[in-house]
Amino acid sequence: MQPRLVRSLAAAALLLGAACGGRPTAAPSASDTPPAAASNSPVPASATAPPTAAATEAPALPTSTLPPTATPPPTALPTLAPPPADPCAPSGVDLAEAISLSYTAARGDGLGTSIYVARADGSQTAEFVLGALAPSWSPDGQRLAYLTETGDEARPYDLRVVGFDGADETVLPIDFALDIDPSPRWSPDGRYLAVEGAEEGVYVIDVDTGQAASVSGDTALAWGPVWSLDSTRLAFQAPLDPALNNQYRIYTVAPDGANLTRIESGVLNDFVQQWTPDGSRLLVKSGGQAGPQQIYTLSLDGAERERLFGDQTYVHPLAYSPNGQQLAFLATELHFDAQNNITGSTEWLTVAEAGGANPRVLEQRELAFGQEGLSAPQWSANGRYLAYLRAVTAALPDLVVMDVCSGAAATAASGVAGLPSWKPGPALDAVAAVMAVPAVTATPDSAAGEAVPHDHAWRLAWSPDGTTLAASTAAGLRFYNAASGDEIALIPAAAGSTLAALSGQYAAVIQPGGTGVSVYTWPEGILEFEQRDAPAESFQSVALNPDSSLLATGERFQVRLWDLPTDELRATFQTADLSDSYVTAVGFTLDGRTLVSVTQWQGRVHEWNTSTLGLQRSFRIPTVTEFALSPDTRRLLADYATPGFELWDVAGGFLLGRHPLIIGAGGPEYTAVSPNNRRVAVWGYKDGESNMLAVWDLANDTLLHEFAAGPVLGYTWRSAAFSPDSGTLALGDTAGVIFLVEAETWTEIGRIEVPDGP
Repeated sequence: MQPRLVRSLAAAALLLGAACGGRPTAAPSASDTPPAAASNSPVPASATAPPTAAATEAPALPTSTLPPTATPPPTALPTLAPPPADPCAPSGVDLAEAISLSYTAARGDGLGTSIYVARADGSQTAEFVLGALAPSWSPDGQRLAYLTETGDEARPYDLRVVGFDGADETVLPIDFALDIDPSPRWSPDGRYLAVEGAEEGVYVIDVDTGQAASVSGDTALAWGPVWSLDSTRLAFQAPLDPALNNQYRIYTVAPDGANLTRIESGVLNDFVQQWTPDGSRLLVKSGGQAGPQQIYTLSLDGAERERLFGDQTYVHPLAYSPNGQQLAFLATELHFDAQNNITGSTEWLTVAEAGGANPRVLEQRELAFGQEGLSAPQWSANGRYLAYLRAVTAALPDLVVMDVCSGAAATAASGVAGLPSWKPGPALDAVAAVMAVPAVTATPDSAAGEAVPHDHAWRLAWSPDGTTLAASTAAGLRFYNAASGDEIALIPAAAGSTLAALSGQYAAVIQPGGTGVSVYTWPEGILEFEQRDAPAESFQSVALNPDSSLLATGERFQVRLWDLPTDELRATFQTADLSDSYVTAVGFTLDGRTLVSVTQWQGRVHEWNTSTLGLQRSFRIPTVTEFALSPDTRRLLADYATPGFELWDVAGGFLLGRHPLIIGAGGPEYTAVSPNNRRVAVWGYKDGESNMLAVWDLANDTLLHEFAAGPVLGYTWRSAAFSPDSGTLALGDTAGVIFLVEAETWTEIGRIEVPDGP
């Protein structure tokens, strides 16, 4: 249950993370100016702007993957009423119930996600596109762009467009992997969509022809495209130092990739938010990615920089109102104790004049340590309403619509996964449901093409004595006799629960969405411990010590140590100070005396003494990455989502070696290390062959064996685990089959069929 988990069926939490924070950074960065003292609300700043440098047009930067084409006239749009000069005037403004917006939430049949349409007051909710996510309405309100899951790890999402009436659904022909974080972004003339590739950068797609152009060239880690109001240019950002993910600069470019220009800067980072209403400048956020930051308008040549306000952290993006007269944003400020530990934060949902004057706080929230808050607000087309997400305890967030004139707020939807999209124009009188992705795909073993659903194991674990194999399934935790394959116990659990740790006495489960942890005795199935005090995605990893007396929970910012079965909290260890820093791996040494924790975005590894409850040692891996601990915690695999990974010695804190040949999808979801630390099983490790699973020898990068997909064509590997003696490999596919393989000859010695139901 780490941040990448949400790229699966319930894409909810990743989208939530994208909504409530920026991209991860390798390390906290210094801001352009020293942090200001805590203030009660955002205020304009009068500081002198830092020096800037001019924009440079670098011929060496590639401009496009397509040859330049003649630019046809802009697409004609249906006539829509312009945004009123005064949206709070008593006439000329649609009421909330007369306008609508779309969002992603759980599919009605429970098998994935769907895009819904609802009135802004929360009424007349309808499931519009089944099996879709990341909605984005065109500027004329006539078409909806969205993503659907493909099941192909090399290209996990299709990009589609459908009419407001459910007609003319089209799959746009792209051949690269899309990033799930942002929704597609329409150009104001409705002709283009700007999207982000998972690795390739920023693309522009002509919606009518399907042609895709890479507009970021070979600028590494480019993201965040925003359109000029005349649709002739885009701006995005990319780091000058991709290895450290730092020194961000803004680029402007034409939709066909021509005239790629970098705006030079004398500050640490620049992140583009929007073009100013007159199109002559850019609104930028500058400073460290972790805050505090400053907000400026920046001329397109980089020569003029005017500071609007700061010093706080600003959630991306800040947004001008449709009439260009107001600016809405979410500002946050962390609070610290005397030891410089984070104790909480304050958030301000704020509206100011376009130039930054007269900020007005619409909603203020005081957040406890690790508690989720609000997302950046989005304007309705008439400029009267703001839509944003408000996190709630132990659940996905609510979608809130606020009237900026009266300050009244209404909950438009609950359980929302990802950012919403306003639909321009009047609300729909009727919604025609579109089946973008069927709930169950027909398989070769189905009679007469009838669809057959398959429950399957998405997390496998062996008992310490090697006699029992446990599996997370839709029906709950299943326990099998490893010798006979017979099911010996079933512990019902909420759909989406994940087996996180198994000892000789207990099975620990992370609840759906990372909102809680439950511990059961097995095979009796008695609930011995439960903790549900955290917001979504807080619980990321769990470990049980060898004698089953201690439970460690890896969370956002911290690790907590609990006594079992008394439920007593023994200690809280703070591990990080960045909002996106999750402890994605925890484990006890074989003697139980040391607890190891790994914090993902900061790359910090800590060793805690379980007797004295003190920090023994720590070290840092200086690159943003995915991590997987070996079962004995002696080794740490650091996967950089690029070819190869590094192997680190945990006790010594040093690099053992680089393994460029072993390429996996990254993290414990796709990596299994043998208990003797000699072998690693990885899947999703070759482009275009994501169904493959491979076992490698760690000492010399030798490929020992490759496994094709399971017995049913089209299914992929989902989990793997080595037995305690490293002699047997259990691997499960999405067809519902668990294979037991002898780990020297790689021959099958057993097979378990996961039933479709309890």
